[in-house]
Amino acid sequence: MRVQRHASGSERYDKRRKTWNYLWYDGPTRRSKRIGTKQEFPTKTAAWKEIESLEIQAKPPDGDKGDTVGVWLHGTKRSGCPHVNRRRGCIALS
Repeated sequence: MRVQRHASGSERYDKRRKTWNYLWYDGPTRRSKRIGTKQEFPTKTAAWKEIESLEIQAKPPDGDKGDTVGVWLHGTKRSGCPHVNRRRGCIALS
């Protein structure tokens, strides 16, 4: 299972291009959007207010990521498999 990331994203100032950029994760993909220049938004707070008004905030991750190890173990116990050979890449159940 992956570690949950913050859902707010971050803003960065690119000194070479002199622009504000908003960075966030959309699932496993990293996304970015140019917000504006230093002349348009002189402070970090001004750039963040623009981000909030554009409503491009990162979305929280979905809760359903598939089966967990606990679900798999419960299924193997129900199927009547008392133990599994470690040589075949499985674990012993107690």
